[in-house]
Amino acid sequence: NSLSISDGDALKQIYGGGRAFQKTEMYDGFTAIRPNIFGMRDEDLHASRKRMLNHGFSVQSVTSMEPYIDGCIAKLRLKLDEFTKTGEAFDLALWFSFLGFDILGELAFSKSFDILASSNPNDMPPFLAHGSLAAVGGQIPWFLKALPYLQNLPISTFRHLTAGRAALRQFAIDSVNARIAAKDEARRDLLYRLLEAKDPSTGEQLELEDIQTEAFGFIIAGSGTSASTLSILFWHLLHQPQIIETLVQELDENLPSLPESQQVYTYTDTSRLRYLSAVLKENFQINPVFTLPLGRSVPEGGTTVAGSFIPGSVEVFIINHVLHHNPEIFGYDHAEFKVDRWLGPQAKELAQFLSPFSTGHRACIGRNIVNFQIYKVVTTLLRNHKLEAVDGGQPGQIPTSTLASTHLHGLLMVRVYHR
Repeated sequence: NSLSISDGDALKQIYGGGRAFQKTEMYDGFTAIRPNIFGMRDEDLHASRKRMLNHGFSVQSVTSMEPYIDGCIAKLRLKLDEFTKTGEAFDLALWFSFLGFDILGELAFSKSFDILASSNPNDMPPFLAHGSLAAVGGQIPWFLKALPYLQNLPISTFRHLTAGRAALRQFAIDSVNARIAAKDEARRDLLYRLLEAKDPSTGEQLELEDIQTEAFGFIIAGSGTSASTLSILFWHLLHQPQIIETLVQELDENLPSLPESQQVYTYTDTSRLRYLSAVLKENFQINPVFTLPLGRSVPEGGTTVAGSFIPGSVEVFIINHVLHHNPEIFGYDHAEFKVDRWLGPQAKELAQFLSPFSTGHRACIGRNIVNFQIYKVVTTLLRNHKLEAVDGGQPGQIPTSTLASTHLHGLLMVRVYHR
């Protein structure tokens, strides 16, 4: 009872057309405490929650937290400096994961989780367990209803996944409780804004379980999206010599050397760089990270989508990876990493079909945080370091795997040198 659609004109109709196409039970798979802003299916509740959260995720708000992002990136720079001295090869993707999680801690809970310092992946929560259950449960609704019984069966996979999700849920609850107990009102982090948030229409505030629920969502989406995007991006850059050469040239011409008092470039300085912006758009086009089919229910009575009448209650969705590789939109070179497609006159038209964070009023609320991190990490690393892929950096097919979201498959082994 589902239809996958790849017509670009349907994107705005399905996802940007107000409340006509409502979320389906697929989103119930992502609920671990209560439905959060991503999984909420009730449009009135979502509208209220969005009014409460919008300001905390605005460009202005993220800019105010930029020094804490910088502090984490500065720690990554120190680690890269160590690798330049030893000449040791290392997995850059793993370090992007450490970075993303520490930044999440700073922005959400005013406390780094210090994974960059420990460099131990076992110190990170079991993200994969929740992602696996959400992906399967979202696509197979009966699985969610059966899960309480399945987890009691002597099957190690079920027990491992449910225990992992429970541990992740408890991690979110403990992080919220620790932040509240700290009583630090000087730091206007995301959790502080949740505690202070009021619906401007009703004056209503969030209950503790709602705050814990949103914190759980921060942890799931906040670190993994940026880390996966950066890993995929640097794979492309390190396997496209001409592109990284042109990008570094733009950085050298437009960004001065950083003084000792400043370790990281500002988002304001980096987001205006034309070639860099084109590179990032191409990366999102080739490999959008969150690629689940975001189901919507056709309104009662049915309607016409992409030229065909579809009965009411049928689930429709557009998978962004499929849309991004529609040759009628992006050309028959859609699978080739071609930055030029975002530098020509067609770029404005193509941009309306670029959907790495979905689109419309239910688009990812954290997209500004992701963009800040990506612009700052790319410019700071490439302006100060030279990276080489251990595999020789020959162009080829990027190895990825997808379960709820897309990740670089395997390691991104590199060596780093000072420029």
